[in-house]
Amino acid sequence: MGAVLSSAAGTLLAAAVVLVLSTLYKAALPRPLADIPYNRDAAGKLFGDVPEMIGYVLRTKRVFVGGREKRRSAGRESGG
Repeated sequence: MGAVLSSAAGTLLAAAVVLVLSTLYKAALPRPLADIPYNRDAAGKLFGDVPEMIGYVLRTKRVFVGGREKRRSAGRESGG
């Protein structure tokens, strides 16, 4: 007993889904903390600076952990 939504009901349902999804997306965006500098471009992205950081690590093989630089090679980390 499959019921087909009328054109108006389908449009309202689609609009409601889009509204809910966009509200959830905006709620999930990172919020900058007061008085702490931040990248304005990253504040508008769901994962913030993470994609840029991963690209940097893959490109340079350099990782900064706890204020110390570590170089990654062949799947192993060596302290520097």
